[in-house]
Amino acid sequence: MSEQLLQEAQRAHQAGQLADAARLYRELLNAYPAYIPALYSLGVISFQQSEFDQAEALFNQSLTVNPAFAEGLCMRGVCLVKLSRPDEALASFAQALRIRPDFVEARSNHATTLLELGRVMEGLDELDRVLASDPGHVLSWNNRGNALFALQRYQEAVESYDRALAIYPEFPDARANRLLALGEINRGGPRFVEILCAQGEEMMRRGQYAQALKRFDEALAMRPDYPEAIAMRATALREGFKSLFDECAPEYEESMINNLNYRGHIQVREMADLAWTGAKSGLRVLDIGCGTGLVGDQFKQWAAGGRLDGIDFAANMLDVARKRAIYDNLILGELEEFLQADGETYDLLVSADTIIYLGDLTPIFTGAAKRLREGGQFIFSAEAKNGEGWEETPKHRFRHSETYLRDEAERAGLQFIAITSAMLRFESGMPVAGFTVALQK
Repeated sequence: MSEQLLQEAQRAHQAGQLADAARLYRELLNAYPAYIPALYSLGVISFQQSEFDQAEALFNQSLTVNPAFAEGLCMRGVCLVKLSRPDEALASFAQALRIRPDFVEARSNHATTLLELGRVMEGLDELDRVLASDPGHVLSWNNRGNALFALQRYQEAVESYDRALAIYPEFPDARANRLLALGEINRGGPRFVEILCAQGEEMMRRGQYAQALKRFDEALAMRPDYPEAIAMRATALREGFKSLFDECAPEYEESMINNLNYRGHIQVREMADLAWTGAKSGLRVLDIGCGTGLVGDQFKQWAAGGRLDGIDFAANMLDVARKRAIYDNLILGELEEFLQADGETYDLLVSADTIIYLGDLTPIFTGAAKRLREGGQFIFSAEAKNGEGWEETPKHRFRHSETYLRDEAERAGLQFIAITSAMLRFESGMPVAGFTVALQK
């Protein structure tokens, strides 16, 4: 009976059904409190759920039953590393290795812990022992590269990362670490800018957008006209903001309105009240960068009997907007691409706190002109820049001058109707100056 129940628990565990597996392991332990396979496996589930204290306690229980249980000693050591008790972890790995000198995972974890403690040469020697017994141990090739990198033996580090990638070509850590080592080898050389861009691209794959921006900025400081760095930097900015908005969507409105005193949605409505002289119902309205629907909510009555659509690039923001039940259609997509494509035309395009994430506004303005019917208006807010042109802020948003907005509107065939100064929100305790603008086709 216990063997059958164990097999059922293990099948659930392997299928990722952790709650069911844990329930079955506990059922086993209720009947057989000293059953090591159930104690160990339940400890592994606790570890997978980042419950490291609980996992260590379960592995300790298994070791009380059998002090020579090498797998339990190894996993207890891994838990102790997570609990910032590295010296105890080393002792646990060493004890496992005294019982089973050929235990590759225990030796690999022992080596990794030595590296984390800065005992690089000891860790390197231990990794060489792992690889002598198991040349296909991909993690140890990567960690060996890390040890050699720490010793500034960069070419040897690249060779170790290459061994890891030969075994597992999609190993993201080895791929990223190899690029870092190549960067050190080529620092200041003709390939350095190219390698910086490759490092940034790898960081984007891992969702490390802020670090990627730093790499692209470093590349552009050396070669300001390097097209790959320019394009990839723009992608990193966009994807970074998309990730941020997806993450903060549930708290976005409360944070903006209560913490930052945001009023952009109201300011756009006030500008519409001033600039739009036609009927205020039955209109076709597009909310550009609609987010959670703050702006759309201001225009739902204007669109009653007409149409209210919204577009945003962050799926989780659209999920929040959808709950308002005010939009006829919500579109997930890139703003410029959507506006430039053939499709619906509108009486009003409205947008708040969106232009600030765009530098060159030519695609937005020409797209707006394409999507507006004759006499239709584009009403939006923007951060204000003195003088001419536009610039990126330290927060990686963008300010636009009135001169620039007027010039771009004219080029797109849009008439400048009105502009007012506005305080868009607070940032680091200071008000952010902006404009609210109305353009007409």
